Amino acid sequence: MVVEGVLAETGYHAYLGALERNHLMAGQCHGVRSLKQDESCHIAYGVYFISRCLAAHPDLWSVVEETMNALLPAALGVIGETFAAYDRVPFGLVESEFIDYALAQFGKRVERLEKARGASLEEIERVTRTVIEHEDA
Repeated sequence: MVVEGVLAETGYHAYLGALERNHLMAGQCHGVRSLKQDESCHIAYGVYFISRCLAAHPDLWSVVEETMNALLPAALGVIGETFAAYDRVPFGLVESEFIDYALAQFGKRVERLEKARGASLEEIERVTRTVIEHEDA
């Protein structure tokens, strides 16, 4: 949830944004878009799996929440360390935009997982189908 769902997503967003804003490497942009699409399947499965676990065992929520919240500062630290490595950040990238994007990705994951508490397995299946159909559209 944090490595792929927050850090990788933020990295792809940054890389693709830098390339597109500077009209660079059209083929690479296409490849990154495809990579993002593939990663979204992994993330969706992770959310689905953890949601099913939470629906079946709502008492696991405290472990999920604690783990996600424990990993968030480290994830944000990776972003900070990346920007700190540059005297002059290339391509006009702005650290706060990446922090905001990462926090939004984190929030989406936690919100989906939180909704699974107390949901039935049938509801998890329905929500998952809806999300997948929405992403495919």
